[in-house]
Amino acid sequence: MLSATIQFHMLFDEQIDFVAEVMSRFSLAAELERFFPNTRCEVTSAAELAHAVGRFGHVDCIWLLYKPPRARKHERFYLKVGRQKHDQMEQSHLGADTDKAEAFKVLQKVAQHLKKRTTAGIWVIGASGHVGFAKSFRYSLGAAHSSRTGMLELKAIGFTQSFRVDPPGDGRDEVTRLKRPHRRTSRGDMHAW
Repeated sequence: MLSATIQFHMLFDEQIDFVAEVMSRFSLAAELERFFPNTRCEVTSAAELAHAVGRFGHVDCIWLLYKPPRARKHERFYLKVGRQKHDQMEQSHLGADTDKAEAFKVLQKVAQHLKKRTTAGIWVIGASGHVGFAKSFRYSLGAAHSSRTGMLELKAIGFTQSFRVDPPGDGRDEVTRLKRPHRRTSRGDMHAW
């Protein structure tokens, strides 16, 4: 099974622009989904996406639909839209797995396009206050501006950890590199992997 996954912070309007662009560039359809109450709406034209989102209301995720040649069913690429609560914005997530090589090539192109629209690397502040730099997380220009101006606090999925676009500057934070999690041995001792 071939897979790709990217976690990133991006404003909702930027995500809709991204989806419309990849729809037209790679001949994709989209399916808007709201979890509660469970509602779905398929959009086949990139030009209609913004209007469809306006009619649909709250969007929890967007499925990018690709139909490989000679296939009966669409391959579905998942774009989890990060929620926003008050002045906090949750990470978004693009991911999918497939066993079809043609679909994986399109998924890689969509992921590459997302990477072109975002910057890699962000400061992560854990619940204990430790700070580390994570290269794997990404952010858009709009998310960076909102974070820097204090309009939005960037949060992990589930609103747990906090993120900063710029390095901590107050001198009180302990800066450490993020390490692999520890595992317990059979005796209960902690060892790093």
